[in-house]
Amino acid sequence: MKVLIWKDSSANAAFLRKQKETFQYAVNFKVPAGISDFYISTGGKNATIHGTIKEIIPFKKGMDVKGNSDSGLKSILVVEKVEYIEKGIPASKFTVKGKPIETIEDIQSVDYSSEKAEETPHAMDATPSVEVPAETRKEKEPAASNKKKVLVWKDTAQKVKAILQAKTLEYAVDFTASSDIDEAYIFTDKKKTSTRVQIEKVMPFDERPDIVKKKTKGLKTILKISYAESLEKPLKVSEFILGNSPLVSVEGNYEVFITSIKISMKDTYRSGIDDAVMKLVDKEFSGGIVIPIDAAERLINLKKEMTEDSFNKLMVRIREEIRKRKIEPYEAVGIIAAQSIGEPGTQMTMRTFHFAGVKEVDVTLGLPRIIEIVDARRKPSTPSMDIFLLQEFEKNEDMINKVMREIENTSINDIADITTSISEMYIAIEPAKELMERRKVNLGDIEKAIGALKGITILSMDEKAIIIKPSQDSFRKLYALQEMLKTLTVKGFPGIKRAVAIKENNGSYKIQTQGSNLSQVLEIEEVDSRRTTTNDIVEISSVLGIEAARNAILNEIKETLNEQSLEVDERHLMIVADMMTLEGSIKAVGRQGISGKKSSVLARAAFEITTKHLMRAGIIGETDQLTGVAENIIVGQPVTVGTGAVDLVYKSVPRKQVK
Repeated sequence: MKVLIWKDSSANAAFLRKQKETFQYAVNFKVPAGISDFYISTGGKNATIHGTIKEIIPFKKGMDVKGNSDSGLKSILVVEKVEYIEKGIPASKFTVKGKPIETIEDIQSVDYSSEKAEETPHAMDATPSVEVPAETRKEKEPAASNKKKVLVWKDTAQKVKAILQAKTLEYAVDFTASSDIDEAYIFTDKKKTSTRVQIEKVMPFDERPDIVKKKTKGLKTILKISYAESLEKPLKVSEFILGNSPLVSVEGNYEVFITSIKISMKDTYRSGIDDAVMKLVDKEFSGGIVIPIDAAERLINLKKEMTEDSFNKLMVRIREEIRKRKIEPYEAVGIIAAQSIGEPGTQMTMRTFHFAGVKEVDVTLGLPRIIEIVDARRKPSTPSMDIFLLQEFEKNEDMINKVMREIENTSINDIADITTSISEMYIAIEPAKELMERRKVNLGDIEKAIGALKGITILSMDEKAIIIKPSQDSFRKLYALQEMLKTLTVKGFPGIKRAVAIKENNGSYKIQTQGSNLSQVLEIEEVDSRRTTTNDIVEISSVLGIEAARNAILNEIKETLNEQSLEVDERHLMIVADMMTLEGSIKAVGRQGISGKKSSVLARAAFEITTKHLMRAGIIGETDQLTGVAENIIVGQPVTVGTGAVDLVYKSVPRKQVK
């Protein structure tokens, strides 16, 4: 059979011999397809390590895996089993094209016929093998009793969505699984998972109409899933243990160990609400009246203080007021919302480029901010965050200062002078002690940041100056290195240029920043993730989801209008927020978004670039159904809103003939 052989160091061989479970080992060569066994020699004459390969994964930059080299790693071997061969296998037992090899040096794919008498494999501790009765054999489990064997695999987001919606189903997969597996985690991302399932039964695959399939071909196993849930906090891939090492990434499927987590059904929304409140809400809903939960709670509290007759009269009045405020059928809610926001917008024009200064942090307000929001700009002109700490820390000045130092981005340019010598082809970085003390940065931080750079040579490094040069002498590379050093992060989070603490009336502090990095800030343990926010709506969408972005649009427009004492009904703003996020991503109101996506040709032509829209519609033969407002006004027809949306038909009834 074809096997892989190579020469490795004694230290690496010792590491391999210690492994008791499945583990990962990186190598500095590409492994040919179809190889399932490898042999390693430390001296070149005899192979003393034999391993079985379960899977081969491409190595990627940033993966933290033990390897046979410090650089140039190309493949990761998922090793299922390793044996120590006490006597060793002579190099002459391995053949290439029928000829024995003399020594084991470089990586080679060779032929080898296993001879049990010569190999005499022993356990990893090199003790003699002992025959154990079959009934007493048992696979070794991790020493810690709180660890559990689980299944992990990578799947598509579409399949995961189907599993979560179904909750219980039979799912066919293209791999085998142990019959004792009762819990699994599904990855759509290589580095983290948010989906956990309970497996009731593992069965061999057989074709049946009611199963959901992972793929169309190569299916091997059916997993009977009894419950699926989405985790509130995603689990990182490193929390799963493969052998004795944390898992690096999920490319296929693995049986791994994880600290046992109890799966419990999530409470329904109604479970935490008082029965009397829900009874009132349900009663009114059956009559066509929707009462918010918080309003229903206040009504139940009032009921305790009122007579039955008085409470009934109050409810009658509430029903009448709600019915009065309901929008009429076929009302042009979009046009009314546009008028309601546009009219106060004209009053904001006089204060267009107004900035509210908070120490060194500026925030765009007024009409420019409204335009930024409805245009769905990818980056606001002045990104800013309001960071709140947990209650136990929000009045602690030391903790506030610690978090500020942790998040405030410090680059080389902020704490050092950068001098470039064109004649000598080097760059000198001269740290400024006063600036370093102010930013709480030490020389070690600078050395660490520069040491992580690739393609440079460090000529000297001391307290006065750090002198570096590009690995290749080139004016272009020298200039590029100089520009890169100016923005090289030494400490803090990228994007956050400055942070200041603001004291609230109750004595607590909040941190306001110039710049935004929501994802990293939320990972700080002391930060209250429920209150912390940013004015970068696109970032909120990418970190927290589209519903959070919808709420952010609503809140940002409300705050901008309130800051200039302009009142607009919240429902008009809700229509704008809903339309911008309706399709699951943030759409601008203009021609690149909502207006440009209208189904009516005439409506699009009336908005912008008339000739282009009409020409394109004529070429492809597009039809306009004239269902909106603008297109009906253009052709001189009654608009399809209000009474114009209703057709009245008169049917004459013949008189009965009188005899």
